[in-house]
Amino acid sequence: MGKIWIGIAGAVGAVIGILFAPRKGSETREEIARRAEPIAEEIARRAEPVAQAARDAASKAGDAIAPIAEKARERIPTVSAGKDSGGEKAESPEAKSE
Repeated sequence: MGKIWIGIAGAVGAVIGILFAPRKGSETREEIARRAEPIAEEIARRAEPVAQAARDAASKAGDAIAPIAEKARERIPTVSAGKDSGGEKAESPEAKSE
């Protein structure tokens, strides 16, 4: 984590130094773009394992929930028709308490 802050501080310092350097605006923008490119590439390189882990976790979650979702889809017609899983007319909770 400390290396990240050092990198951020270095990048901010470089940008500030470039902005206050006595150059034309177009030269300053080119210098910022030139120096920012390797920083952006490093951030992308470090972010890729995190992104891959997120994709893997999402895939596993989808695989785990698929059978549950399928069972729910199968039961929707019977539940909305007021029937239990055995095809019998389900009693309402109020009727059971009477």
